[in-house]
Amino acid sequence: MANKYQVDGLECQLWIEKFKKELDNENYLECTKIVQVMNRESLRSVCKDVELLLKKFSNTHCIVEAIFLRFDEVQEILNVDMVVIGIIQWHMQACINTRNLKKTNQMEELVKSCEQLLKTMPYQLRHRIYHYCRDKLREITFVLDELAKIVKLNNTFCKNNFRDDLCEIAKVCKAHVAKIDKTKESLRNHKNSQNGFSYDELEQRLFDESILLHSLGELDEFQKIHLYFENSKKTVSLLKKVLLSFNNLKKDFLFSKYVLDGLEMQVILNHLSNSLTSVMEWIGIKYDAFQEQRQAVDEIAQTSPREENDGRKRVVSEFGNPRPTTVSVSEREELERLRYEIQNLRKEVSEQKRVITELTKRENDLKIRLRDQASRNVKFGGNSKFEDISLMEYRPSRLVERYENLFSTVRFETMESLKKIRELENLSELRNKILLSVLVLAQRSAEDSLQDLQNKWRSLLYMKDKQGQSIEAASLDDAISHYLRRTIPQYDNSQNIQQVHNQICQALHEFPGLHSSQALVGYVAECVQLCWAFVLQKPRFILKHEVDTLNPRLLRRYHSSDENSNSIKSLIWPSLTEGVDGPCLFKGYVIT
Repeated sequence: MANKYQVDGLECQLWIEKFKKELDNENYLECTKIVQVMNRESLRSVCKDVELLLKKFSNTHCIVEAIFLRFDEVQEILNVDMVVIGIIQWHMQACINTRNLKKTNQMEELVKSCEQLLKTMPYQLRHRIYHYCRDKLREITFVLDELAKIVKLNNTFCKNNFRDDLCEIAKVCKAHVAKIDKTKESLRNHKNSQNGFSYDELEQRLFDESILLHSLGELDEFQKIHLYFENSKKTVSLLKKVLLSFNNLKKDFLFSKYVLDGLEMQVILNHLSNSLTSVMEWIGIKYDAFQEQRQAVDEIAQTSPREENDGRKRVVSEFGNPRPTTVSVSEREELERLRYEIQNLRKEVSEQKRVITELTKRENDLKIRLRDQASRNVKFGGNSKFEDISLMEYRPSRLVERYENLFSTVRFETMESLKKIRELENLSELRNKILLSVLVLAQRSAEDSLQDLQNKWRSLLYMKDKQGQSIEAASLDDAISHYLRRTIPQYDNSQNIQQVHNQICQALHEFPGLHSSQALVGYVAECVQLCWAFVLQKPRFILKHEVDTLNPRLLRRYHSSDENSNSIKSLIWPSLTEGVDGPCLFKGYVIT
């Protein structure tokens, strides 16, 4: 294991960093090439984040194909079930989009990629996929059957209801058609009853009757024609009414082309019929059709819209007097009460809408304030527990995990490699001090590098020390620190690695095997990179390597310690805290 780490320690980290850089730049073809040539350990690290690749499967399917071509190397660590289910879901979505006339080259390529991945699965996985798809298909089929039954019942219910409604509408339409036919027949009979009298003929007859009346007015002495004089006077009066009705009817016919409906025209004809009937009855002409026509028009008028005025409903017409239809006092009081309740309900609804609008506005303002506060906490650190997920392996929680892995795995492997050096074979305590010294020197080197970098940009930007900084300068300082945290993988730590390695080799020059130990170089590189990330956190992560007493909050006993003693003999591994007096992130180990 140690030899493997000697060969692949730095190389594995370089492969992973290169892969993540290309993935962030959305250069998926280059990522595929990297997956094809990277070593096994790097590939296993990539497979831990395969869920991120599945979320962008439409673009990263070529990377997943390359991973599955090396399936034997990652079979133990890869969550195959999750990957297979994700591929099946993407395949179904791509097929649906293709059928819905959204067929594109990308969709065709995605479908082919999904099919190719499913074909490359081992027999056991394909068998498991088959059973998974079959179970899901059964569930979908059951749901579709239930939906079909519900739709069928709803269709039957709707058909029955529509059939009843259509029958009622048909009855009403037939009744209206019968009334209209009766009205047409009455109008036809009325036209025939005029005996060919036109408007001009009636006007001429009125003129003749007026002349005759004027002539006969001078013959009062003739008693024989007195009765004829009175009759002519009545005839002239009735003919004036008829001509007035004709003139109004002519105007209303022109206006009805744009405004009036058929029902109002029937009301107008009704009044005209009344005038003509009066004339014909006076001159001795009887026709029962006029009475039938009046009854039909009255029935239609009773079902027509009415205007409400002073508690009464009236049929409004341009001619004649309106016919009032009285409403009882109790009904009028009920209407007034309902109007009052409706007004109160409208006021309540308006008030509730206003309250809802105000609360919604306050909620949105509060969300904006909380989002801004959370964004500032994520961006500039502080005591907030928010983490910037885009930092990936360098966010605080993952740094603590890496520090724990440095102690439990990397330190143990390096210890075993140093044991193979002949001068250090039987010096286990010295080997432990060497590894502890590397970690302490790495922290000091990272702190010195950050201090030099801060002095350079503050000098370049003419910024004062932190105690005398303005608000703008402090904001700029925080922004630069935030930028350094986001660019941890790109920062060149080679000088710090070389510096720490040289310090260890010069201090232990009597052990020349340390200078050529690749395991030690890899351990130094991991410590330097991790310490550089520690010093960039806000608040800064501190390594507590100077201890005098056993503090249970920061330290715990190593397995070879004396449980009955509290005096510290040696420090195995320093504790990690958030700030100087902040919470402990990882407890150190001591021998008591």
